[in-house]
Amino acid sequence: MASIFLELLAMASSITTQFLRLIRLEWTPSIILLRHLKMILWQRPKTLNDMPYDVVFVLCHYLSVRDLCNLRETSTQLSGLVRDRSIWLLALRDILEVRPIPRLSFSLDEMDLDEVMTATLRLTTLDRKLRGVDQITTFKIARSFHADGLIPVPLPGGRHFLTLQNSERNLVVHDWDADTLTDGRLLMPPSEHPIYLWRAVPVSSTTVNVVVVSLEELEECDDRGEPLPRTHITIYHCNADEGTSKQIDYFSVNPKIWALFVDTTHLALLWDDPDDCQHAYIRMYTKGLQTDIMRLKDPKCPCRGSITMISQGYFIVVNGNGTLHRMFTIPRMHPVASTHVADAPVYHPSIWRSVQGGDCLQTPRVASFQPTPSNGPPLEFIVWTGRCRHIMTLSSLDGHVTYNVDRQRMWPDVPFSLGNDDTSSMGRFSGVHHLPDKLIRLFALPITHPTSRGLMRLDIFPSSPHIQVTKLTCPGLLENEFVYELSYDEESGRLCLAYEDKITLDRRIVLVYL
Repeated sequence: MASIFLELLAMASSITTQFLRLIRLEWTPSIILLRHLKMILWQRPKTLNDMPYDVVFVLCHYLSVRDLCNLRETSTQLSGLVRDRSIWLLALRDILEVRPIPRLSFSLDEMDLDEVMTATLRLTTLDRKLRGVDQITTFKIARSFHADGLIPVPLPGGRHFLTLQNSERNLVVHDWDADTLTDGRLLMPPSEHPIYLWRAVPVSSTTVNVVVVSLEELEECDDRGEPLPRTHITIYHCNADEGTSKQIDYFSVNPKIWALFVDTTHLALLWDDPDDCQHAYIRMYTKGLQTDIMRLKDPKCPCRGSITMISQGYFIVVNGNGTLHRMFTIPRMHPVASTHVADAPVYHPSIWRSVQGGDCLQTPRVASFQPTPSNGPPLEFIVWTGRCRHIMTLSSLDGHVTYNVDRQRMWPDVPFSLGNDDTSSMGRFSGVHHLPDKLIRLFALPITHPTSRGLMRLDIFPSSPHIQVTKLTCPGLLENEFVYELSYDEESGRLCLAYEDKITLDRRIVLVYL
């Protein structure tokens, strides 16, 4: 009986084995197919590292600066790819189209990869702070000096600042990183007469043109018995790094001038004649051209105002309390016969006048709001004067100039206060303003460049009318101190402050940065 059971079990096992073999033979192709599908569906995902080098390289040229930084942190391979000078140079060029900084624009071809990356990241970070994209809480103090009677003024780029010393005859340049003021060096030879105005404008990556205005009291006297003044204007070409300077222009005028404007081409002066009217004189000092003295005759002639060039055809004059703005045409430039101003008066009526009260004025800054081809729309300018701005549309019809002015307050919540209790320092893109409430207001002016991809890189909408204002507490300001003077370098975000004690009248210099 047992043998029969074993035989039946062996027979069943054999049949089962044959059945399973047949099933395995039938399913073998399907199993192989499933294995191949599994390999296809579960292969390693593709990443940027798997993309062709040329494709990633081209895409990098269209990324924002922040995206480039994020891509650099993704992997070692991509970090090496992003470290290409052409990528960062394109980003920096786009930024400079929006924020043209001469010191950098002149030196792009000489900058290596690290210098280009540093400049790009610094300008992007600073611009994001100015426009409120990245929150800022305060300025950071770099150092402080006790310096009675000295007012610091930064040179373009923020690497150096100037002080006027030795009875106002020596302009001394100091390094931003210096621990004391004793290591300063003369920027140019001492002035023969006391200096009371000076301006600096960058003309290359390392050099600036500096205009120095000094005053001489003549032995002759006027009808009131006061000595007649003579103003000496000298222009130097200086290299603060090397400590070299060269005089490139000089002239003098008999009255004392009150306002000075200078750029890489023009030099403009403004002065008053108490018995007549206001006068302007414009000189193209790089080409040896000048205008005649212009009598800015107007029934409401301003006194001790400011003058600003807006193009080679127009300039703007604003009076000392900001109640009157006038625009004048510039006469045709002609070669100068000598180094002195021509004495033939020329009558120039104003072509634009805006009378507004209750405004604080600093030297106006002007930006072209809309590029205009020869057959395009009218010219538009933004004129910034302290707490207000004027958007001006200018067109010429049949030889007659027409205009439209839209005046706007930069911060309507700030009440107007009389007196010299506030100061502004403005550039082409940003500025700072101090008020008696011990706050510094940092603001970004709208970017007016309508085409550059740099606008996308900086996350800015073209021609936006919005003004971002950030309120910051004055750094290191003691209880009895107030801000006597401030000056600002918008390329580096560095600010030079002069604090004065109300009781002891002691003054100190405070250097801060964003």
